[in-house]
Amino acid sequence: MTINERMNALDEARSDAASLFSGPGEVRSLARELDWSKTPMGPTSGWSPAVRLIARSMFDSPFPICLWSGPDFALVYNDPYRRILAAKHPAALGQPGSVVWAEIWDQLKPQFDDVRSGGDTVYFEDAPFVMARLEGSGTETAWFNYSLSPLRDEDGSIAAVLNITPENTSRVLVERRLIEEQAALAANEERLRLAVANADVGLWDVDLVEDTLIWPERTKAMFGISADVPVTLDDFYNGLHPADREATTTAFLAAADPELRALSVNSPSSTIPARTPEQLDPLPMAWRRRIREPSSTCPFSSRDGSSRCSSSTTVTNATGATVISH
Repeated sequence: MTINERMNALDEARSDAASLFSGPGEVRSLARELDWSKTPMGPTSGWSPAVRLIARSMFDSPFPICLWSGPDFALVYNDPYRRILAAKHPAALGQPGSVVWAEIWDQLKPQFDDVRSGGDTVYFEDAPFVMARLEGSGTETAWFNYSLSPLRDEDGSIAAVLNITPENTSRVLVERRLIEEQAALAANEERLRLAVANADVGLWDVDLVEDTLIWPERTKAMFGISADVPVTLDDFYNGLHPADREATTTAFLAAADPELRALSVNSPSSTIPARTPEQLDPLPMAWRRRIREPSSTCPFSSRDGSSRCSSSTTVTNATGATVISH
């Protein structure tokens, strides 16, 4: 081939790529400028009709879509797929799969080979991969829903593997963190249950929003109330010795105060200012708690003359408060 013929062929290849990848978008722009003859796919004018069709149309999709073409599985991808490539973009365009995803190619290649040889479509949900896609070849674990399906030409031959692969990493990490927090919450509640079950402690639930009061049988028994008798806060206050009623009422109202995080047991007058949501423990907002513990009042006298130490602790959530009294 003469120099003029080579120049004409190069001009035709550029013109064809410019036409095939016409339109907006960063990857389209890169594809128009790339010398495809230096990639395993060769000039775009030699691509099969099916590959040309999908290579043109996938840029209109908001989902990450790519083609792995030929026996080397050379990569063509749309703009949303850039986020999956991260630091591998834009060098990945036109490169073989073994180069693009070298660190996970041992996992992927059997799947690609199976699809290309006429096997079933591959589909996975929340599939994890340790990918070297960070700057400096740093790795991270990412999760994907992805499918691999054959892209067939008019004669039925498989020209490429079509890959649709939305990333789920953010959702998976949030779900895992929620599971961990729920497990920690369940463990704390179990410790509280065991502590209450093995001590002379009465516990009741107060919903300050709905103005309802729930007493377990243990607490009712402490006040001489039958298990099947409904109770109110008035019943609690009426069960107090008159000399203790004002101090106990003050302690309960202070314990339910959402403005303070904690009150020192040793120094009732000293307070720790409420912390902002950013400073609270990293739990879901509905379960973030503010705890306030007034100093104990001992002895506490009930109307029947018995005495016991008493303190009030409220643990408030989005709807009310749990008050522990003993």
